[in-house]
This record gives sequence, C-alpha cells and structure tokens, in this order.
Amino acid sequence: MKRAILVLGIFWGIILGAFFGVNYFEKKEVELNLAPETFAEMYRVEDIKGNAAIAAVNDLHGKLIDIKAAEVITYKNYQQEARIWISEANSVQEAAYLCELMDRKIKAAIGKSPFSYPETLEIGGLTIYKTYGMGRVHYYYQSKDKVFWLELPAELHQDLLKEALKIWK
Repeated sequence: MKRAILVLGIFWGIILGAFFGVNYFEKKEVELNLAPETFAEMYRVEDIKGNAAIAAVNDLHGKLIDIKAAEVITYKNYQQEARIWISEANSVQEAAYLCELMDRKIKAAIGKSPFSYPETLEIGGLTIYKTYGMGRVHYYYQSKDKVFWLELPAELHQDLLKEALKIWK
C-alpha cells in the first residue's frame, strides 16, 4: 500500500512538474496596446496584436525578425487609409540596429523594390526616414525600444506625420 501511494505521488509529481515547467519556460506572448480609437479623423478598423502581429511583420520582411512584440493598426475614413506598424525590440540598442538595417536594405534594393531612395529628416530629436512607394508615403523611425513604420496617403502625409508623432514617439 505504501508503495502504491509512493508510485502515485511520484506520478503526479512528474505530471505537475512537467505542467508547471512548460508554463514557466514557455515564451509569454507580449501585446502592445498603442492604438487609439481615432487618428487624424480616421477610425481604427483593424488592430493586430501579439503573435499574429509578429507573424505579419515577419511575413512582410520575408524572414524572422527578432522582436519582442508588434502591433499593426489600420485607420480609415471615407477618403483615406493609414497603416501603422510598430515593433518592440528587446532593447533600445536592438531597435536602433533594426531601424538602421531596414534603412540600409531599402537603399541597397533601389530599382528592385517598390520604394524610392529614403530621405532623412530630423524632427523633435528623432531621425525619421521618408520614402515613396505603392502610391503612398512611408516614414520609419526608431524611438526608445520601438521601430515605427507609417504608411500614409500621399495627399496628407505631412499633416499625418505630425499627428502620428504626437501619438507614437
């Protein structure tokens, strides 16, 4: 009887230990929550977070990007649409590296990608890159541990950039 209790105790110890071990070491999904309901008279129509957003970032780049979290937000009204891509790196240094790498890759792919050669702007202490492509104006920049990509309609891109920097800086 004592032996049966001991075997049963060991059995449940292994089961519970495995359960708690998997939950402890499993990478926890991190969700950004940086999307206000409205942006420059447009309404949020889609907000992708967590692992789905990381997968969207990876799909966009065609490879795995080492980021902790991501959020992809789409805003729309009857005239225009904007999409904001936000990636959170594991550190400020990694975010700076990812933004610089993206800039180098875009410049190296001129003629083979839909983007123009990026212009560099300095706004409010941030280095912001601006490129044109696919009928839109794109801005990308790094702030703290995050990298931002703003896909904006060409007609209002300057005003929308100002509004975006009030929210995502």
